[in-house]
Amino acid sequence: ITRIGAKCFTGCSFTEISIPDSVTEIGANAFAECVNLKTVDLPNITTIEAYSFYRCENLESIHIPETVTSIKEGAIFGCKNLTELNIPAAVENIELYGTLAGLESITAYNVDPANEHYSSDENGILYNKEKSYLIRLPGSYAGAYVMPDSITTLHYDAFRNCNKLTSVTVNAN
Repeated sequence: ITRIGAKCFTGCSFTEISIPDSVTEIGANAFAECVNLKTVDLPNITTIEAYSFYRCENLESIHIPETVTSIKEGAIFGCKNLTELNIPAAVENIELYGTLAGLESITAYNVDPANEHYSSDENGILYNKEKSYLIRLPGSYAGAYVMPDSITTLHYDAFRNCNKLTSVTVNAN
């Protein structure tokens, strides 16, 4: 098997899936709404297609291989039990519309320091590489947030579902 087609497993009730290394493409919505799916170890694909794991509500872990360069719109939207997201060095594009929404349990976005497009800090906050664009606070971020002076732009979803956030200090920029 080299390709898993679009919507192939949408709504299935399995808790885990073993995807062989021979798979080079996973279609859009391939595992959408597999609400019992807990872990995913992706093979050496280059793109996580749109809504691939949409509303996999019990997904706790997804291993993104070093070969991934693009994460499409809504790819992990609504994976409310996902606790960490590790973003490899090769990722050039994360389509932000809805992709990181509904990740209420995220404690950290961990970006490989060699990534040329994205970065994260010691609190697991996701930024562009220059840290001028605040993309997303982890959903489980608690307490006050003081915006670094380097930030000039906020993503519209930057603070979405941060229910433990108590205050935000916005910089003069």
